[in-house]
Amino acid sequence: SFHRQSILFRNILNQLQLWCINSNNFKDFLRAKNINIVILDGFPNLIPAASFWIAACKNLEIGSVTIVTNWDHPTVRGYAGIKSKYYYVWGNSMRNELQTHHDIDPQYIKKVGSLLFDLYSHPDYLKSQDYLNFKSKLPISDKYVLIITNSPTFQYNLKIIKFIRNNLEKDIQIIIRLHPSFLHKPYKERIENHIRYNEHNDNVIYFFPQLNDSLIPTDMSYEEMQLSSSLVANAQVVISTMSTMILDGIISKKKLINIAFDWEKDDWSILKLGLLKNRIHLNRILDNKLMYCAQNRTELIALIKSFINEASNSNGKYLNIDHTIKAECGPIDGKGNWRIISMINKAAKMVGNA
Repeated sequence: SFHRQSILFRNILNQLQLWCINSNNFKDFLRAKNINIVILDGFPNLIPAASFWIAACKNLEIGSVTIVTNWDHPTVRGYAGIKSKYYYVWGNSMRNELQTHHDIDPQYIKKVGSLLFDLYSHPDYLKSQDYLNFKSKLPISDKYVLIITNSPTFQYNLKIIKFIRNNLEKDIQIIIRLHPSFLHKPYKERIENHIRYNEHNDNVIYFFPQLNDSLIPTDMSYEEMQLSSSLVANAQVVISTMSTMILDGIISKKKLINIAFDWEKDDWSILKLGLLKNRIHLNRILDNKLMYCAQNRTELIALIKSFINEASNSNGKYLNIDHTIKAECGPIDGKGNWRIISMINKAAKMVGNA
């Protein structure tokens, strides 16, 4: 609260950061390659390299663009600190976050939409049940419960899956989509625990993340994103710990049950589920009619059972671009790439030959 209200303090802090950064190597590189604009992903507070690039750009008076690729980055990562020249954001909500929490001048914030959610504008993006059967190599029920796990840093993912499986009728099929970060090497043991559980339990089908052309686990291929979105679109019920994929659920008009209570009483981690709904970006969408927040384990199972036998609320093809999606994701029209390229070209021409 003090930080947010102290504009003078923040400006002094930003200037001190700029003075303290030794970006000579970065400046030498930019000059040697005759680069006149630098494109960044993410805020510099948790990505130190970004601060050096921005400082080098400021000293050389060339352009810098930060493309915000994650829904929660403008709020959960703290104050941005040293600023890029331009920021490309998803929608109006993200634009307001940059103005309110990061002191970004609105004339330098450009609304471009989300390249991830813009994929929904492609007519063949969402795949059918037959496609899921082909990918799983196992028969998938017409009505299944999809569990979208939290990142592997959250230690209760497997416990939640086991609890839900043990408290639902055996004929209710459960499908699990693991977070792509499970492919990071430090979590090898945790993903192996899920593999063993998958092998020894009936009516549980895992879709494990896959590495394709990239070496970065969270750099999902088009096919991986398409599979994840299609799993949501064909589900009867989606269970989440308030991940970004709740936006996929709203687009596909699915009942979303969010675990909004601490799974263990002694959980003191930064991912306490009982606190997630207080995060700025999540708090905005709690009033969406598709969102349900289970406050305890009994309510969680009761909600699943009440929704699993309902008539399907979407055929997996209808796109529900409601007020929430418009505000959070921005335009979904298939032109997101074009907007970004066009704006980068304009920015580059303002500082030299593109």
